[in-house]
Amino acid sequence: MDFESVASLAGKSVVTALTSKVVGEAISKITAVFNKQKPAAEVAAKLERSQAAIKADPGNSIGETYVWKLEFLGLLREHPEVLADVQALAETLATLAGEELSNINQTVISSKGVTQVGRDMIGASETRKVRKRWRW
Repeated sequence: MDFESVASLAGKSVVTALTSKVVGEAISKITAVFNKQKPAAEVAAKLERSQAAIKADPGNSIGETYVWKLEFLGLLREHPEVLADVQALAETLATLAGEELSNINQTVISSKGVTQVGRDMIGASETRKVRKRWRW
């Protein structure tokens, strides 16, 4: 993979991790990759600002993805030897956040008429009430 592709993938993975419950673990992994270029405290502060911007307005995630893509691109251009580390980071963050997302987005239907969607449990009788109310 070329630098641009790896940086883009890493930027997306960072933003995904910042919006997940694994953010603490993600920040430590990200700062470790940047240790050749910037102090860990500086990177951690920038990650926290990104996280705050995304929490304030989820639409900011696109801009933050681009910001982190540029950060990784700068790192890779200065230190091309960390290419494998950045690729591994992107894959690790995607896996960490992906496991969490797959747990949240599971849909299970049992034989007793209970449906679980995300974190909501809806029984068959409640489903009928909702349908009646909304005239589905």
